[in-house]
Amino acid sequence: TWGIATMKNPPALESAVFTAFIMSVVPAHLLRSVGGGYDNESVATFAMEMTFWTWTLTLSATSLLQASIFGVISGICYFYMVAAWGGYVFVVNLIGVHTVAVFLLQKLP
Repeated sequence: TWGIATMKNPPALESAVFTAFIMSVVPAHLLRSVGGGYDNESVATFAMEMTFWTWTLTLSATSLLQASIFGVISGICYFYMVAAWGGYVFVVNLIGVHTVAVFLLQKLP
């Protein structure tokens, strides 16, 4: 899957390194990630990232079938995150803000 992510987005490696650095020094994230503890938020982080990733794959899909498949997968990942963690409002708001930004910037496919 790493090859798919970097195929269309050449600066993905730089973005990933920058994001990893920021997440490693954010105090709120450090409190929840030390010692490999199992927590609902640790489980939901994976589902949240998968939701965002499949959302971007849905937007960059070249066919309606491909967009539909990625959209359904994104919905499943979102449902998994909602079941694991109560912070699902963050994802709904972020995807909504992204949709409005795309609409206002007229970057529709």
